[in-house]
Amino acid sequence: MTARLRLYAAISLDGCLADDRGEVGWLHPFDAQDYGMAGFLAGIGTVLTGRATYDQARGFGDWPYAGKRVVVLTRRPLDADPPAGVEAMQGEVGSVVARLRAETTGDIWLLGGAAVAQACLALDL
Repeated sequence: MTARLRLYAAISLDGCLADDRGEVGWLHPFDAQDYGMAGFLAGIGTVLTGRATYDQARGFGDWPYAGKRVVVLTRRPLDADPPAGVEAMQGEVGSVVARLRAETTGDIWLLGGAAVAQACLALDL
């Protein structure tokens, strides 16, 4: 079975993933709620994210995606010591998703990043 590309994101009613400073602190009041994240992650083989979202997640303290393959769409090298399982990939998003679908056991989580999500939507992925 081909891996599904899944978008699971917290989005405000006005369609924003982050606030006007590019931060997600507006989500902290909801941290204690269980929105099914553990069940969702159980079906994910690869996390696909853009560079800005990756950089933001690096600032969270403990790496929240430990044990998962994380592919960062970027043209720049990653930091000197990325977490285990993190790799950089560049190229057209459709080609990257096709490659990940061929390599992934489980689904692909499109993690945050409005630009990457919009590119995937435009390609009907």
